[in-house]
Amino acid sequence: MTDQIDNLEPADRTHGLRGVIRHAPKDEAVAAAYPPADPDLPDTYDATHGEKVYGMQGNDKWPNCFWAAVAHATTVQALTGLDDKGHPTFVEGAVIPHPDEAVEWYKVYCEANGQPPTPLSDGTSPYAGAKSILAQGLAEYVGVLGPEDRDAEGNSVFDASIIEQAIYDTQGGVIICLALDPDAEKEFDDHVPWGTQSSSPDAEDGHAVTGVAYDPTNKECITWAQLQLMTNEFDINCIDGLVLVLTKHFQGDDAAVAAKWGLTSAATLAASAPDQAPPVTTPTNDTPVAPKGPEDLLARARGIEADLRHLVEMAVKRLPEEDIIKAMEQMIEFYVKIP
Repeated sequence: MTDQIDNLEPADRTHGLRGVIRHAPKDEAVAAAYPPADPDLPDTYDATHGEKVYGMQGNDKWPNCFWAAVAHATTVQALTGLDDKGHPTFVEGAVIPHPDEAVEWYKVYCEANGQPPTPLSDGTSPYAGAKSILAQGLAEYVGVLGPEDRDAEGNSVFDASIIEQAIYDTQGGVIICLALDPDAEKEFDDHVPWGTQSSSPDAEDGHAVTGVAYDPTNKECITWAQLQLMTNEFDINCIDGLVLVLTKHFQGDDAAVAAKWGLTSAATLAASAPDQAPPVTTPTNDTPVAPKGPEDLLARARGIEADLRHLVEMAVKRLPEEDIIKAMEQMIEFYVKIP
């Protein structure tokens, strides 16, 4: 890694949507724990094996960044390297998420949590999202470190060491929840690390990325189908949660890592909540189902109301006009599909 992202990456960098609910209440059922410091942690680590090509996973149209991060973590944990033609190779039997799978996972989450799945929905709570990951069978172990958690010294900061340890231990399977700074999109466009121009977070701009690499200066993540660097100062100021995910393709001792971080399995979660409802069936396409009665009509109206409120919030926050227009177009496109 360097301060300037490699020129081999695609030049066209498309902004995606945010979609993480900040300050969600802690849920002990999927809460992780700060591990003891690892004196043998390497100074540099890269779980991508040089792979630079990642999918948007629908995050240009949906606020499903959390679920795109799950898809990218699944892919990275299955990576074994690049062949002589530069193509990625994976562990035997690996099933890599298809381009829109993270949208389907997000819709399942929304339906299970009473949220209309629209392109401008509120997004994902890290704790409820972790439960949904297990309920949908997307990982063997999951755990959440939130802003209210403390390390052994009582500090509530996500400094370089805890981020590095999470990336290394999970082999690129850590979803970093953060509040992007106001200059994040320009830094992304300019191919410079987040934190270069600003490391003061936008209080409401919740986003999720997949942490995959680090060196003494920067962390590297996958977001909006690209690799993006983050300075250590940005990490401390803007990160407010980690979701550790160990998929079935994790190439290590998952039980040992789970014990180290206090992660939760689906079996453990089910035992703690035996009356938990089964997962909702995954939708097969993006077309809304026709309302079938007063309750469905009311739910559709609530979805439209929530999306309109989101557009107003974008205007109040003075986001770029083109982003507001894009969001409006996505909303109109979605609702005109209703039979």
